[in-house]
Amino acid sequence: LKTVGPWLKAPAVRAVPGWVLAGCCSLLALGRWAGQAPVGRRMRAVALESTQRLPRTFEHCHRGRWCGPTCRLRFTFGLVAVFFASLAFQLGLRMGSCDCDMNVRGLHPEAGGFSELLWSSIHWFGFRNLGMLLAFAPGYSQTYFAAGRHSGQSGPACAITVDDGVGKDFTHFEQLLDFLKSESVHATFFVIGNGHTTGDSGARLLRRAVQDGHEIGNHGLADAAMTTMSGEAFDLAVQEWERRIRAILPQWPVRQEDYKWFRAPKGLMNSKMAAVLERRGYQSALGDIYSDDFAINDAAFHANVLANVTSDGSVIILHAPDRPDRFQTLDILRTAIPLLQARGFRFARMTELFSTSAQEEPACSRCVV
Repeated sequence: LKTVGPWLKAPAVRAVPGWVLAGCCSLLALGRWAGQAPVGRRMRAVALESTQRLPRTFEHCHRGRWCGPTCRLRFTFGLVAVFFASLAFQLGLRMGSCDCDMNVRGLHPEAGGFSELLWSSIHWFGFRNLGMLLAFAPGYSQTYFAAGRHSGQSGPACAITVDDGVGKDFTHFEQLLDFLKSESVHATFFVIGNGHTTGDSGARLLRRAVQDGHEIGNHGLADAAMTTMSGEAFDLAVQEWERRIRAILPQWPVRQEDYKWFRAPKGLMNSKMAAVLERRGYQSALGDIYSDDFAINDAAFHANVLANVTSDGSVIILHAPDRPDRFQTLDILRTAIPLLQARGFRFARMTELFSTSAQEEPACSRCVV
């Protein structure tokens, strides 16, 4: 990969997978359509008259009779194939035109676990490219995965986001704040509005995070998916989160120019949630750099992914160090931040990352829409 990486990252070559996928699906759809559309039936009728070798099922179909489940099944397959061909064609166009890297870099070659191999493969293809598929899923069409490139003199930028703050381990969370301050790095914390956050210790740390220049986003009231809620219940949960956080931070968002960010717990969204967020003035965000630090306990692997895969406009997802299997967050950042700085990266809050990229390169500010 190190040898062919630069060649694979060329725009023309990067578009090939999308076009191949689009082409294959389009040919499949064309074949199915030819067997069902009127012109296809006429073609088959001609073939029948000339060769008398048309299969019985096609003979019934070309006569236009809904003779049984076989014909109906073929027609259904045709419709489904046309839908996926359309989706694949749009994906091919986007992969060819959107300035999204395939992120072909070294990825922890000594990692032997299946999970690490899986996440390495996903990042080789590029989370931004996979994110394009989610644009077609209900609830995700207005979700941000990454910002556009920052082509100005300031150089490449990325955002470090930390989920599930403040968490129940206040000592390690404070150590995280200490480290970020020592590196002059600003992050965005997606905070759960539970008792750990609203208690005295959690509230103190949340205020300190804001004083240190970090941004605060909405991550729900509990570490649980909200997709089973009705629209009304989700709306009430969003308002309750704001009420609890504003009891600690009377002015939230803290800065006038800050967006109201929401990250869905477990990354699960639906159309009802999206409608509520739009009505409440929120921006929904996930990310394009994620190596499952929630489940894989290997700080070296995660640091290697962050250091090598992060590209301009990336949104990095990590989790608050609130229990032993998440203490690795500190080790990940201690290793990855200096390596990213060596590559010329600067670290921005979410609002800064997207507002500056929107001015300089609006065409790919979402990479999924």
